[in-house]
Amino acid sequence: MILILVMSTFVGILDVFGLTMFYPLLTLVLDTSTNDPAENMGNMGFIIHGFQAVGLPLTLVSVVVIMLTFFGIKGIFKFFEGYFRVIYQQYFMRKNRTRLVHLLNELKYESFLKMDSGKVQNTLTGEVIRVNQAFNSYMLVLQQTIMLLVYVIFAFIANTQFAFFLVTGAILSNFLVSRIYKRIKKWSIKLTDMNSQYHGLISQEVSNFKYLKATGIIRQYSRKLIHGIQDIETSNRKMGMLYSIVQAVREPILLFVLFAVILLELLILNGSAELILLSILFFYRALISAMRMQLDWTSYLQLSGSVENHKNFEKELESGGQDLPVSNKMTIQQSSDSHLIVQFENVSLTLSDKKILNNINLAIPIRQTIAFVGPSGAGKTSLLNLVCGLIQPTSGTIKISKDLNAFRNQIGYITQEPVIFSDTIYNNVTLWAEKTPENLARFANVVNKADLNEFINQISTGSDTILGTDGMNISGGQKQRIAIARELFRDIEILIMDEATSSLDSETERSIQRQIERLQGEYTILIVAHRLSTIKHADQVIMLQNGEIIGQGTFDELSENSKDFRTMIKMQQL
Repeated sequence: MILILVMSTFVGILDVFGLTMFYPLLTLVLDTSTNDPAENMGNMGFIIHGFQAVGLPLTLVSVVVIMLTFFGIKGIFKFFEGYFRVIYQQYFMRKNRTRLVHLLNELKYESFLKMDSGKVQNTLTGEVIRVNQAFNSYMLVLQQTIMLLVYVIFAFIANTQFAFFLVTGAILSNFLVSRIYKRIKKWSIKLTDMNSQYHGLISQEVSNFKYLKATGIIRQYSRKLIHGIQDIETSNRKMGMLYSIVQAVREPILLFVLFAVILLELLILNGSAELILLSILFFYRALISAMRMQLDWTSYLQLSGSVENHKNFEKELESGGQDLPVSNKMTIQQSSDSHLIVQFENVSLTLSDKKILNNINLAIPIRQTIAFVGPSGAGKTSLLNLVCGLIQPTSGTIKISKDLNAFRNQIGYITQEPVIFSDTIYNNVTLWAEKTPENLARFANVVNKADLNEFINQISTGSDTILGTDGMNISGGQKQRIAIARELFRDIEILIMDEATSSLDSETERSIQRQIERLQGEYTILIVAHRLSTIKHADQVIMLQNGEIIGQGTFDELSENSKDFRTMIKMQQL
């Protein structure tokens, strides 16, 4: 930025020197007298004296060459000024986006759950672009300010009295539009909030489109969206009107000040017309810079709401806390027991003053299948969130087989609504891996394991079939199979199934269950199950109630020893 502003300074100085040479040029063209042109140029005569000192005669040709030289060098500086500004602007954009993505990726899971999804999406997409535009406008303001100062300083050098009156008038005129600037900034902040709310509504419509469409609520929801669009349009219109007022009145006000000071200088103070003419040349440039600066500042104010939103969003991400590496001082530690994948020691969890888990002691051996059962709210999903390091326990210690980042890379996670990207089957399974012979062979292998061959072969476009938003073009069972294939392709060690089959029909559920059973002994499988029929072959069944383990053993052992488990079996008529 300093380099850009230094170049702007040189641009202004070279422009002043070039403008100064207009006076001797006019003297040579219009005046045949032999008077020294520097005599009527006041303090700016040093430029003429400098050329005379090196023996350069002031002829029509030499003055034109000097002027062309000044303006030519100015053009070179102007090019590099603009070139470096573009480079720095793109650097700013990249660093800004990268920082936000990094902060979001490292954000604690429980902090993410408290955030407004519309604000997150709006800030990471549209608002980042508006912040970049604001940065560009701010840089232009700084550059025009530098140019303005250069012109004003040389105007004072040429004619101090005239420059003083003109600057005073310009400052007084600025108060007339200062209230408009405050209104623009106020509406900009409101507009940013409205955009975030609108993005949130759009996101929810896309996520819940099937329900909204099927129930007819989409018309009611559309009215809410249209109301948001109208509010955004109103805010943009009001800001546009204020911006137009600034554009309309700024130049007439400044010209009025200029003409008033000229009349004061000539008619009342008997100033020098030649020096006034030279000062007017400088102030003409200063006037252009001032108007550009004001317009750029107005543009910045229009975007200032996005800047404030961005700053607040970044603070929110930072205050949300970041994931930390595993250390001996943390409640999540790396285990020294190579036979255990996860070990809970006196683990308790409290969220929002509510006790979720209480004094959990549990060891999960490598390559065993562990099922978690219990009523809703028993703490099953929260326990799995602790396993993944998404949340940290309030007390106790969790020991894992590797450091946290490496441990997460070995986890496959499948929920009731599996993650499906709006992309091809191949990209959904391989997560955009290049189609090398090795990756294609791995893809074919996991597709076979997940029982996807028949589905893919029935489609003309095969593995290049686009699945649509959230996999709207395929069934629930096909989604689950794709999700299983994806995790197998990742070469995981732990497969977590959080009620993954509870929304499927019985036949599809049995098919998915058979696939999971074929994987037993090959992976550590953690299952949260609603239907007990899906966990009969688990190595261990952990029964939770009110955040505590009330039973543990094989399916048959719990059936024999646990009254609560037998009650659950009876209710499901197994």
